[in-house]
Amino acid sequence: MSSQCPPTTASALELLQLNVEGLTIAKINILVQLASTNNVTVITLQETHQENKNILRVPGYTLAGQTANKQHDIATFVRKDMGWSAAGQSPEGAEIEWIATKVQNTTIVNIYKPPPSRLIPSSRLDVPAPTGYAGDFNSHHTDWGYSSCNADGDSLVDWASTVDAILLYDPKEPCTFYSAQWNSTTNPDLAFAKCHNNLLCKGGMCRGGTSEKLVSLKPALVLSRSTHIQKLDAALNTALRTVSGCLRATPTNQLPILAGIAPAEVRREAATLALTRKAQLNEFHLLHKAVTETPQCARLKSWRPFAIHAQELLRTTPVDTSKAA
Repeated sequence: MSSQCPPTTASALELLQLNVEGLTIAKINILVQLASTNNVTVITLQETHQENKNILRVPGYTLAGQTANKQHDIATFVRKDMGWSAAGQSPEGAEIEWIATKVQNTTIVNIYKPPPSRLIPSSRLDVPAPTGYAGDFNSHHTDWGYSSCNADGDSLVDWASTVDAILLYDPKEPCTFYSAQWNSTTNPDLAFAKCHNNLLCKGGMCRGGTSEKLVSLKPALVLSRSTHIQKLDAALNTALRTVSGCLRATPTNQLPILAGIAPAEVRREAATLALTRKAQLNEFHLLHKAVTETPQCARLKSWRPFAIHAQELLRTTPVDTSKAA
């Protein structure tokens, strides 16, 4: 098996992830049908239970990586018209199996964590962006539909926050796993996306046998002098009155203090500083040029450009106090 394939013209990637629980000819036929219908670029399978490469064949796809584990085994397939190269995999005998495959300029990481194993810091991957992580994590957390959290779920959430990976999960979608033994549905199969910036992150998803769903995340930039800024806090103020039990006559500017949170203006400036410092250090960030070059004058009198406000905050707050002891 070659470790790479010649590149082709760049295009969007569609990923199909499945814990196949034993790969058979019948299941391969279903995979081919799903892949063809959804124009899938990469297929990541867990628990194939197949060391025989004659069985590990999907028509129209190349076997890009495999871990030879008699109990579990994972495999990654790439469509034959796509360029790819091997980007690493877990050592033989590792409790948590993974395969990294670079397809065009994006690295796809296929992961399987058996239920008995534990997510520890040394087993958590941090692959440079752009990256897609997909697999069976066998971890419980309320962020992806479980009623409670376990240690692995907390560890996975902590990892995602540390490496700036975004969970691709929609609570309105069907769960990914049905247990006939317990007559329950859960979400052990997860996908995360890691991009050069978090202003725009899109991922194709096919969950629970439903049609393809596009997930788009766009954190908004709030302008410091917008005349509509007070309206943005109306819903929050209502919630603060409910949580703190304040009377209707309580002044609005005292609500955050009584509820034990920082005022909206302080939170916005803290978020602006954090985003600006992050953009300064990453040349691929969408705002890198905006916060490192001389900002242009405002086109409207009602507000200042984000870059001007950000640079003023940097001058008045030269030290990052968000992590101070």
